[in-house]
Amino acid sequence: MKNNLLIAAGLVVLVIFSCTNKKGKMVPSSSNPTSSGTNSCDTITYAKHIAPIMSSSCNSCHSSGNPLGDMTTYSGVKLKVDDGSFKQKVLVDKTMPKSPVSPLSQKQLEMIQCWLDKGAPNN
Repeated sequence: MKNNLLIAAGLVVLVIFSCTNKKGKMVPSSSNPTSSGTNSCDTITYAKHIAPIMSSSCNSCHSSGNPLGDMTTYSGVKLKVDDGSFKQKVLVDKTMPKSPVSPLSQKQLEMIQCWLDKGAPNN
């Protein structure tokens, strides 16, 4: 009986101390794609962050009338986002953009991921 009581007390102590573990800390701001120092994607917008990436890295090949996709407008980009090909080619396979355009930087990829995670809004 005394052993059972000691085991039960030990389990209670373990439970109490496991609840004080500091898991779930904020990610350091150095890994944040924004320069504001916050730890969220709330500051990423299409107009300020994503459209310039499209302009510098995608529009030379994916311009108006291109059967493979028009990346010059939000609606053109959104079509590719909605069918899943944008994320697949840019973030998963990383086959876009193609040479001679430079590959996207880690910061650009993180901004795109944040924007997609928010539902790819036209903001």
